[in-house]
Formats: sequence, structure tokens, C-alpha cells
Amino acid sequence: KCRVLKPSSAPTYRVKLKLLVGVGVVILASLAISFFPLISQTEDMFVNGLVYHNNPLFNGIVDRKHHNRAFNVYFGRAFNERMSWRKIRRLVSEMFSQDYEGIRSKDIHFYGNSGVCLFKYLVTSHDPQLGFSLSVTIFNFCCFIVITLCYIFINTIASVVRYSVSQQDAPPVLPPPSTQQATTVASRSISIISNARRSFLKNRTLQSKISLIILTDFFCWIPFIIVCFLHLISVFDASPWYPFFSMVILPINSVINPLLYSDAVVKLMAKFSLRFQRRISQVNRTIVSLSKIHM
Repeated sequence: KCRVLKPSSAPTYRVKLKLLVGVGVVILASLAISFFPLISQTEDMFVNGLVYHNNPLFNGIVDRKHHNRAFNVYFGRAFNERMSWRKIRRLVSEMFSQDYEGIRSKDIHFYGNSGVCLFKYLVTSHDPQLGFSLSVTIFNFCCFIVITLCYIFINTIASVVRYSVSQQDAPPVLPPPSTQQATTVASRSISIISNARRSFLKNRTLQSKISLIILTDFFCWIPFIIVCFLHLISVFDASPWYPFFSMVILPINSVINPLLYSDAVVKLMAKFSLRFQRRISQVNRTIVSLSKIHM
């Protein structure tokens, strides 16, 4: 009988389908988190202030505190310091609707705190987006820890497998062979040594890649996270560093990782190391020759 195989029942297909669904869920969740600050219903959690055009009373970025001061003077009564931005806009329109024929304002939003238009990760205890930014920073730190542990686990497994293979490929101890047997054993030993050397080089390359990936992740994310927390607890003001972190530190990790996953960097480093060693050897020979001449 002819047996028909269903692709959907193959284990490899099911694994790939699960991975595809998992990646899709992660992408959709990331997009939802990214667009969450842009929803009008959540503006009270993310808007830092308003900027007014051609208004002599409100200059620069006007936050809730400065609005409340103006309202207290104009309306003669106190207002809630945590009032919504919708109510603030309505009160401002009541103040200037007759004299200025309406007033226009622009939100200083979560993604608009700097010219690079990234999210506001340098927050203080007074920022409305403190909880959101702090959650994202802590999540990035946890991801770094998980990735580091996974790479260490991969490195450990590779070392164990290499040791196990080297023990299995070790040539057995045999009684004194004949000439033909000696030739066979010698060729087999050479083949085992060659395979072991290739396996050793392959594992060493893998370990070098893992070490470089961990180091680049560490130097890109850990200083960034430390600066964010020091800024949060007001040890120093890191606001001038915002463009540097946004345009250099954060993107460079995404640029370096594809190079590390490929063999191009490893081959380039190997060539550079070989040329450096040759150059050192030439310098040493030159020094020896000059010393012999002077002697």
C-alpha cells in the first residue's frame, strides 16, 4: 500500500510552526507596547507638557505645575495637581479665547522629548511615564541576563560534547601489529587526530563568538541601564547623554550582532592575527640581525 505523508504531522513542521507563531506573538506584543503611549486615552501617563505658539504667558515646555500656578491666579481657586490634560486644555482655552482668538498647543509626548524621537528612558520620580520606562528598562536587563545564561549553557554543552567526542575517538590500545595492520592503524590515527583538530577549532570558534556576543551585549546594555537608574535616583543629570546613548550605544549592538553571528569577523581576526604574528617575527629577525652586526 502507498502511504501518504502529511506535512502538518511531521515533527519538524510542527516545531517550525510553533516557532513561527511564537515569533509572531512577540512581534505583535512589541508593536502593541510601542503604540500604547500614543493612544489618546493614555496621554495622562506619557505627556510631559505642552508648548504654546506665540503666547506671552506660557513660554517653553509648560508642565502641570506651571499650569496650576496660572489657573490659581486667573480663576482665583486651587486645582488638582494631577488633573487631566484634556481639562488643562479646556481651562487654557477659557483663559485666552477672547483675547487671542483661540490658542494652539503641541504635546511634548513620550517619543518627542528629544530630537532623536526615541522613548524617554531617562526619567525621574516626577515624570508621568516613570512606571512604563522603568518596566522597559528592567525587562531589557532581564533579557540580557537570560541571553547571557543561554550562551553560557551553549558554551558548556559544546565543551562537554567536544570532550565526549575526543574520548570516543581515542585509538584503542592494541597488541603489536603486523606491517599492514600498522599502516592501517597509523592512517586511522591520523584521521582521528585530523577530525579532533577540526572539532577543536570549530568549538574554539564557537566559544570565541559566544564570548564576543556576551561582551558586546554587556558593554552596550549594562552601562546604559546603570546610567538610567543613577539618573532616576538623582545621582547626576544624564539628560545631555541622551543623544549619545540613542544614536551610538543602543544601535551599535544591533549592528555588531549580525557580524558576530557570521564567520566574516572571525576570519578577519584570524588574518589580522596571522599578519601581526608575521610582522612581529620580521621585527624580531631584524633586531637579531642588527645585534649581530654591532657585535
